[in-house]
Amino acid sequence: MAVYTNIESYDLIHFMTHYDLGQLLSFSGISTGTDNTNYLVKTTKSSYILTLYESRVKKKDLPFFMELMHYFANHDIPCAQPIADRNGLYYRNFIKNPASFISFIEGESYTIPTVDHCKEVGKTVANLHNVGVNFSGQRPNDLGLSAWEELITKWVHHLSPDQQNHITQELIFLKTHWPQNLSKGAIHADLFPDNVFFKESTVSGIIDFYFSCTDFLIYDLAICLNAWCFDKNLFNSKKGQVFLNAYQMIRPLPKIEQEYLPFMARAAALRFFVTRMTDWLFRKAGPLVHYKDPQEYWDILCFHQKITSYKDYVNG
Repeated sequence: MAVYTNIESYDLIHFMTHYDLGQLLSFSGISTGTDNTNYLVKTTKSSYILTLYESRVKKKDLPFFMELMHYFANHDIPCAQPIADRNGLYYRNFIKNPASFISFIEGESYTIPTVDHCKEVGKTVANLHNVGVNFSGQRPNDLGLSAWEELITKWVHHLSPDQQNHITQELIFLKTHWPQNLSKGAIHADLFPDNVFFKESTVSGIIDFYFSCTDFLIYDLAICLNAWCFDKNLFNSKKGQVFLNAYQMIRPLPKIEQEYLPFMARAAALRFFVTRMTDWLFRKAGPLVHYKDPQEYWDILCFHQKITSYKDYVNG
């Protein structure tokens, strides 16, 4: 979450006339994140998140995101839900952007998750994947291999010659060995600790579905492994073991997915190195915007390049 677009109270009050949300009490910008503008809005009825969709989120994709959130919530996956306006619409234009009100999730997110948090997230992701394979909506992953390659060309000259060669060789490796026949479904694709809330050590809700798409389940698992099981760029074997074992208790990984986990962990690390580097070098101005250091995911990528099997993650 972040703030790129400033709003005034009179604009918000007018926008709220399209909804049955009660009277405005207060609103404040949310500074975490890099993609959309977000405000916490408190009314006489409840609290909500107002999201103004910035350039990275395409309006044509909003129906997929909204339907997916409802689908997961209706299948016992704890997650935020869009709020319909008086006409049953889940988004409408506000100032210069399409915007939505999203339900407020009670609980806390943790920058440095504990082993118990990793266990709970492992179970939640497994449940999400079991449900997501039956979601009828389809959305291609627009931040896949071809997108990484395109973004890299914009800034590769900023890297040292060794790094340029390293990233070129990694792209060649991933493109050459990219699988075709692994299990696919609706995935979150951005399930970082700041997108998961806990209440009394139990997951109370998942937010920020705006990278969700139809892709390999093992790729989504790899994203989570990288996001939850590294401390200060170093793999925490206890967290990794607990996370993966908890996942497998609910959705046992077929042998082929186990074999591809190190590969997908490399792919997931490269994906976030590439997008973080792009954001870092081409920063957009905003009063409440924080960018993440891409070096973290360079280090994670280098770690996974030394891993040879699934057992390396769970036998540490």
